[in-house]
Amino acid sequence: MMRMLFDARCLQDPNFRYRGVGQHSFSLIYSARSSLSAKNVEIGAFVDPSLPCLDCNQKDCFDHVLSGVLDDSHLIDWFVQLSPMTHSGTPLRRVLRDTSVFKIAVAYDLIQFIQPEYYLASPVAQASFLTSCAQLRKYDCYAAISQFTAEQIKMHLRITADRVFVTGCAVRPSLIRPAADQSGRQHRSGILVAGGRDPRKNPECALKAHAGSPVLQQAGVPVTVTGNYDHSTRAHLLDLIQKEGGDPALVSFTDHLTDAEFADLYYRHLLTVVPSTAEGFSLPVIEASANGAVVLVSDTTAHPELVPNNDYRFDPHDHERLAAQLEHLIGNETSWIAARAEQADMWRPYTVAAVCYRFWSGVLDQATRLRWRPIDEAAR
Repeated sequence: MMRMLFDARCLQDPNFRYRGVGQHSFSLIYSARSSLSAKNVEIGAFVDPSLPCLDCNQKDCFDHVLSGVLDDSHLIDWFVQLSPMTHSGTPLRRVLRDTSVFKIAVAYDLIQFIQPEYYLASPVAQASFLTSCAQLRKYDCYAAISQFTAEQIKMHLRITADRVFVTGCAVRPSLIRPAADQSGRQHRSGILVAGGRDPRKNPECALKAHAGSPVLQQAGVPVTVTGNYDHSTRAHLLDLIQKEGGDPALVSFTDHLTDAEFADLYYRHLLTVVPSTAEGFSLPVIEASANGAVVLVSDTTAHPELVPNNDYRFDPHDHERLAAQLEHLIGNETSWIAARAEQADMWRPYTVAAVCYRFWSGVLDQATRLRWRPIDEAAR
């Protein structure tokens, strides 16, 4: 029996469990047994008793659940760290020191190095981050969600290239609209801005572009901003719009949305703008593509991997270029149709099946390279 343990704390954490980190992690866990073609694998979850319990769907993926501190690493053959930078590594110290355990880390980003003014402003934040980086270096291989993240891992942690592979992130099936329903713009209007409470989401750039464009303002083009902003942040953004000469009445904000509501938002808007200053991947880009929207993205970090055509990228601080792009694509149907055709299949490499295949193939390749104990012959 081969014993595999997942650090499942990110599935307990309300900040991560159902989108982003949690979504990616659950896909990898759910696909483990079928992807490895192995019946003799015992799959466990490591949890934190102080966090909310795993939900029923999550718990059903595991044969057993361990909590507290991992004192006995001899009960583990393979350890998969699903989110190495979000929870304390202290309960894992024995496992991380044990060279008999094959340790795999999912790597999302090291954006703290790019924007230390946001994330490393205090000595406490700096110490916590550097401790997490030191612990991250103890893994045997790294499944990066983008080539950008892979390069960060190699550069900042001094990890050799042969220990890092790229998987991408998966769009949930519930956010993929059938291809026959994606085309056309007759049912679409306005601009959707992918926001969020993290400062790097940068909705200000998109709102300034819209507010400062006489063409968009006179046409009454509406804007919807996602991100579950609180009242004070919404008031701040509306004030910014007014100062830039825009009409705040054209802008609306969303609250918590179901997958069906998210998919409908993408489907109803002509354009989706993702203006982040940094992203380890960028799920809104893929989700928008899967619902037939044309996407404009900031020209930074992982975005060029997803949107290689510079015509659909902009500097995250250049709202004037973004305004020109918005005016052109909204006002010129031929250009919008051409952009849609170019981006139509952008989501296809990032289905759950494709991403999980890359992850588990990469893990097995790493296990072979390191001459680790195989799961069984069928897995190869």
